[in-house]
Amino acid sequence: MKISSIIKIINEYGILWCFYRILYILKIKFLSINTNAWKFFERKTNIENLDIFDIDIKCLEKFLGNLEIKYKNKIINQANNAINGKIYVFSKKTLDYGNPIKWNFNPITQKETNNNKMWFKIPDFNNEIGDIKLIWEPSRFCHLYVFSRAYIISKDIKYYKAFSEQIKQWNINNKYPYGVNYKCGQESAIRMINVLMNYEVFKNYNLVNEEDRKNVKKIVEESYKKLLSNFFYAEKCVKNNHTISELTGLIIGAWCENNNKRIKKYYQKLVKQLEIQFKEDGGYIQYSFNYQRLVFQLLEILFKIENKINVKIKSKTKQLVYKSVMQLYQLQSSNGKLPNYGSNDGALIIPVTCADYRDFSSTIRYVICFFNRQKAL
Repeated sequence: MKISSIIKIINEYGILWCFYRILYILKIKFLSINTNAWKFFERKTNIENLDIFDIDIKCLEKFLGNLEIKYKNKIINQANNAINGKIYVFSKKTLDYGNPIKWNFNPITQKETNNNKMWFKIPDFNNEIGDIKLIWEPSRFCHLYVFSRAYIISKDIKYYKAFSEQIKQWNINNKYPYGVNYKCGQESAIRMINVLMNYEVFKNYNLVNEEDRKNVKKIVEESYKKLLSNFFYAEKCVKNNHTISELTGLIIGAWCENNNKRIKKYYQKLVKQLEIQFKEDGGYIQYSFNYQRLVFQLLEILFKIENKINVKIKSKTKQLVYKSVMQLYQLQSSNGKLPNYGSNDGALIIPVTCADYRDFSSTIRYVICFFNRQKAL
């Protein structure tokens, strides 16, 4: 790298960031040379409880029951596709990952990654295999929401069976810490959230069994372990929506292991990040409405469980978040859409409405409602 490029990086990101980034690069180099050294960075976990989300099934049944038939059919069709490994990705298109799903497969390039490689030996960019995000999409388990919603609408047991079989197969085909699906902490956090949320739906119908519980526990435990053992990168080298995602996963994981000390520790770090990432004028650090919404969806989850984790966001931080959500509220059009401002990779981590992907209104209204304790206009 040229001296001029190094100076430019230091000027833009600061010496401290460069120092942390070099440390992380050295860590990855060290792990690649000394394969067993990963155990040195591991943190112990002991997941005991999975019931962090209280799901109001009666409310969901009423809401989904009142949907127009075209929206019910859309949910059913997406669920039937997902049973067969055809997953709706990036809020844009359906791609075929095979049946059973190939969890390390890129359906565009038709190439698979090596699931016997440690995550730190898998490169971020590979021209032959293609975009790593295409491989990650099914393992986010966003498609589990169409299984839950399709079951609530139809009461067809096949949707629960698809949920049960896919989490089982995921565990069989993704051994910690091997493979592409353990490469990113944010992916692990999103996976934890979506598996726990949909597990709770099926549990409300007395459908889940002990094998399901073990499979969910394994996903949560190993995803949480990934977060605990590698949070340094997200905290010191990134500071964007990835950091908020990982902190949300760390807080949930800490609750699941009944570790109040860790809950408080990571909640304090979350508050610090919110104060760094949200600006006084309501802007968000990434200059992207889509990533701004992604963070609001994560905050929706934390608002939902704040009584359980027994930690509340302080008023100064609330004001920053409130200004930001009001910024989006003022900028949205009558159909809930905002300008396509900034980076937009199609991320919608909790797809639980039938609204268009570009419709921000449900997220905006929920966050405003949380702060005002009343419905937004």
